[in-house]
Amino acid sequence: LNLLIFILTYVIILFSDLINGLKPILILAFIFIILKKTANKFFFKLSKNNEVVRIGLIGFISFSSFHSFNRIIRKIKKINNIKVAIFEFAQVTNIDSMGINNLIQQTKLISDLGVKIIYHGVNDILNKKILNNIMFEQFFVFTVTENDIKIELEKINIEYQTIDVIKNGIYKFKVGYAKNNKTLIDKLSQGQYPHSLLITCSDSRLSPNDIFSSSIGEIFTIRNVGNVIPKYSMSNTYSEIAAIEFALNVLKIRNIVICAHTECGAVKSSMDMINVSDDTGLSKWLDQIKLELKKHNDLSYDEGVKVNLLSQINNLKTYPIIIDLLSKKQLTFICLIYDINTASIFEFDQNTQSLNKIS
Repeated sequence: LNLLIFILTYVIILFSDLINGLKPILILAFIFIILKKTANKFFFKLSKNNEVVRIGLIGFISFSSFHSFNRIIRKIKKINNIKVAIFEFAQVTNIDSMGINNLIQQTKLISDLGVKIIYHGVNDILNKKILNNIMFEQFFVFTVTENDIKIELEKINIEYQTIDVIKNGIYKFKVGYAKNNKTLIDKLSQGQYPHSLLITCSDSRLSPNDIFSSSIGEIFTIRNVGNVIPKYSMSNTYSEIAAIEFALNVLKIRNIVICAHTECGAVKSSMDMINVSDDTGLSKWLDQIKLELKKHNDLSYDEGVKVNLLSQINNLKTYPIIIDLLSKKQLTFICLIYDINTASIFEFDQNTQSLNKIS
């Protein structure tokens, strides 16, 4: 593009004067910039059974997106078996009024081919804009989670293929994040230098990199049911011990973050069956939570989450490496609770023994 502008500039100035020659070039350059800023791409991934296609919209959807949608329609027409088209919006950076009209009109054409249309991952603002611009009966459905998609597919007797979802996610990572962050990936290939050790729950509603707005390579994570850290023991073979020693001794991390969350199933189960135990692996694991909860009476579930969170600090302080680093004042703890209902995060202040919302 730059070479083209340079050649055009040279030719026009050659047959004109400098001032008059620059005018059309500046206009042309401005047009190129606008087109580049409003450019959008898409990826097109078929399911294993060729009945479902996922179309990832990327970039700015505007007046110029008409051609992209035409290409999508042509692709769908070539594959007679497609029954569902899922338009994914996670990588849409912006959309103007013309873009919304293009989206609605072009996906309506796809719907008229007998293809069910799903808009997936549309944010709240765009959701309202789309609904306000529909001039006829709604021909699509909104979905928020993968389970919503599963339900919609099963309504028309299409089997939900989990392997397609995993492969689709990998593809998006490669063409999106990995492609745009080559320098970071090259840097991390030489070694990892995370700033924090995070201990958190396995709950699928917690996404550490999203919650902490962190990139790959920044957080070394231990995840398990109930964000539990067993007390240190030379005979203990829990992987948590190995991870902690690796993080502090090898990676030289000097900050530990413990993040619990409300509505924790591990804590709820432990409180509901506090005097019940059996030989299952899960029950034996929860016994570690029950042990601390038994010291308290009439706790609410939220209070149980807090008690469980703080007990992990005491457990961590049984580790020789942590005892040593704390004595030298070389280690810090941050205790957090993520509210599943509001997406708010609270920090526990050990001096005032209170939870303070992080704004």
